[in-house]
Amino acid sequence: MTLGDWIFFGIVATLAVNHLLVRIPGWEHRTLLFLVVQALNIGCASWVLAMGMPGFDGQLAVVNWVVGLLFIVRAVQNNSRWNKARKAAKGADPMAARKAEIRAALERGEPDD
Repeated sequence: MTLGDWIFFGIVATLAVNHLLVRIPGWEHRTLLFLVVQALNIGCASWVLAMGMPGFDGQLAVVNWVVGLLFIVRAVQNNSRWNKARKAAKGADPMAARKAEIRAALERGEPDD
């Protein structure tokens, strides 16, 4: 495999990490992980737009722009999802389910476990 192949697979892996980030339970509370992925997004976008991926020269240079802008879009999407998830988590009561169980048990007249 050539260096260009490794770079291409690295870019695909970075996009996969973007996809998996928002599927980790409690990801909105893992600020360091989020910031690392965002730094990867901006770093990859900058590198692809400035240097270009090996093998995409001439008329294929448009692929570099598409991939670079894809990383920027993913960074914006991640920011939007992170802000929305943190606002939802901030307003949610972590004990709400337990309180509802206790309230229902009290209304039924059952002892709490």
